[in-house]
Order: sequence, then structure tokens, then C-alpha cells
Amino acid sequence: MSLKGVVNAAENCLLHKRRGRSLYTVAFFSYYAEVFMFELGRNKILRGKNEFNKVHSKGHSLANREIVIYILEDENLNGKVGFAAGKKLGCAVIRNRVKRILREAYRLNQHNIKQNCAIILVGRKNLVEAKCDVAIKSLKDICKRAKIWID
Repeated sequence: MSLKGVVNAAENCLLHKRRGRSLYTVAFFSYYAEVFMFELGRNKILRGKNEFNKVHSKGHSLANREIVIYILEDENLNGKVGFAAGKKLGCAVIRNRVKRILREAYRLNQHNIKQNCAIILVGRKNLVEAKCDVAIKSLKDICKRAKIWID
């Protein structure tokens, strides 16, 4: 949903409040307006081995303690993002947790990241025991170093 959709949902929320609807109804509309604002749609995810390989091989990389980021400026892959975790991190449960943390950190900050490039976020060993706030801080740091962060 675009920003216009969020504004429409907020206007509907105010309209229901004026009509004397319950606070539950108002809260329901407010909640869904907020959820759609931070949605990470399927069309924004890198799909397939070819897309991953293209970003990995042709893009440039930066790293910090928790995350490695691969960035490729390509018109066909604009605004797409991929998440990965290597087998060195541990079993599938641990790798899936790392990817889930990366996905959440990106989802909450996608409006602060330039959309003219394709990105792959790879989790490192320090992210296995970390919480989501550590991943968010790390993502912000590495995006600023890559000059794709918008304040």
C-alpha cells in the first residue's frame, strides 16, 4: 500500500470516530494503516538463483560484525532485496531465525533505504544470538557506509 493508501485509511478512521463508532473500530483501522505502511511485498523479494548470482557477482560488498551487504545498481532489479544465511551459522532453525531477523530489520527501515538498487543481506555469526534491535542498528550503520541510507 502506498502513502496515499495510508492517508485514506487514516481519513476513514477519523470518519468512523466522528460517526460515533467504537474505539475498537478506530483502533482496527489505525492498526491496519500502520501495518500496510511497513509491508514487504513479494514483488520486492529477489527470487531465483539467477537474480541472487547477478547481485552477488556483479555487485559490491560491505560488511560489519553482524551483516554483509551486496549492492547492485540495476534497472531490472530496482528495489529488490534478498536474505541469506550460510551453513556455517548452524542448523536450519538457526539460519531461518537469522533470515527472519534480517527481514524484520529491513521491513522496518525500507522507507529509509534508496530503491534504485538490488540488495542481498547476509547474516553473520554475531547475529545468531542477537536481538532485532541489534540487527536494525547494524543495518542502519552498513547502509550509511554504503551511501544508500536516506535520513
